[in-house]
Amino acid sequence: MKKSLFVLFLILVPLFSACTKKEENANQNVKANEEQNSKKEEIYNVDLGTAIFRGPQDAPVTVVNFSDFQCPFSKRSIDLMESLLKRYNGKVRYVFKHFPLSFHKWAKPASYAAVAAQNQGKFWEYYAKLYSDVKNVNEESIVNYAKELKLDMDKFNADRISPETAAKVQADIAQGSLFGVRGTPTIFINGIRIVGANNAKIEETITEQIVAGEQLKAKGVK
Repeated sequence: MKKSLFVLFLILVPLFSACTKKEENANQNVKANEEQNSKKEEIYNVDLGTAIFRGPQDAPVTVVNFSDFQCPFSKRSIDLMESLLKRYNGKVRYVFKHFPLSFHKWAKPASYAAVAAQNQGKFWEYYAKLYSDVKNVNEESIVNYAKELKLDMDKFNADRISPETAAKVQADIAQGSLFGVRGTPTIFINGIRIVGANNAKIEETITEQIVAGEQLKAKGVK
């Protein structure tokens, strides 16, 4: 009985640590997480493309985070990554991918705005402002953050409604869907997928992969 309860706990934990589509019912979510548990060892080759990143390209660990600017669980993973990037300075490359969920009204406009800020070299500063208050992401805050960063507002407003910006965000959504992203955050650490803001698992996996990655680098593997 205790073993059964423990297994059920492991399955249900991600349900309470990720923002997921409202139209998915509980059974579908449980099934998705059962699939996740059964594929723990699967390594996904997530193409980084032209995605924004921090850290050295040859870092032993690459973390790809598919996130939503209105998701409180995404914020948890973002806060953790800020801490880990400082702790493991130079050993982690952190890649951000947009995955705005359809039931978050302002998530996609926020992603468009972040791309517009990126076009002016201010993505990470704008990203930090959006995640500073995920409950109050709206048109007013989207514009105010750009003003606080002293962005060229004419360019910012033009870029955030441009077809190129929409295509960039949609490409991230399509890629995430291809790799089984159903909710946010979904994180790939050297290709190992972790669903939800399971911060203990994220930190443990990054630590393990730094050791493994440095061993490979020592052998001359890029």
